[in-house]
Amino acid sequence: MSETTERSWLAEQIDLYASIDPDAPELEVNERWYTWRQVMDASQALVALLEEHGIGPDMRVGMLLRNSAPMVPSLIAMFRSGRCVASINASAPDEKLVEDLLKSKVPVVVAIEDEWERAGLKQAASQIGALGIVLPAELTDQPRLIESLPGDRSKWEHPDAPGVAIEMLSSGT
Repeated sequence: MSETTERSWLAEQIDLYASIDPDAPELEVNERWYTWRQVMDASQALVALLEEHGIGPDMRVGMLLRNSAPMVPSLIAMFRSGRCVASINASAPDEKLVEDLLKSKVPVVVAIEDEWERAGLKQAASQIGALGIVLPAELTDQPRLIESLPGDRSKWEHPDAPGVAIEMLSSGT
């Protein structure tokens, strides 16, 4: 975040808890524990990738939300860095998911690897000029850019949402 941007209370609380004991267990997934340090490192890796590609604070980040380990550091990344989580219902059928993504016009889409194989998702992301980011299944691995989805700023209609933490794009039905 820029030095002129005030950090949110939530960002401060996350940093406070993570700093108490960075090696303490924070997240349990399938009987495996990840420490605060591992979760915060994964969070920072996503922030670094976003920054590298010009996705700064206050920008909308489309996230195909699932109940999965990679979502935890990803959400933490958004809250700590002042970006807006534009929630996209990953539980929707493929056709509805594509429709929601096209309506959203988010400048970046973040999803776990399996989601990117869904019918029409990459094409819809390309149509709106979105940068595509794959979250690794293993938290200690790095998120990566989808080479065929490098982002096209000329197609971005509403990339910013200043002061908004979460934008609910659909009812989930």
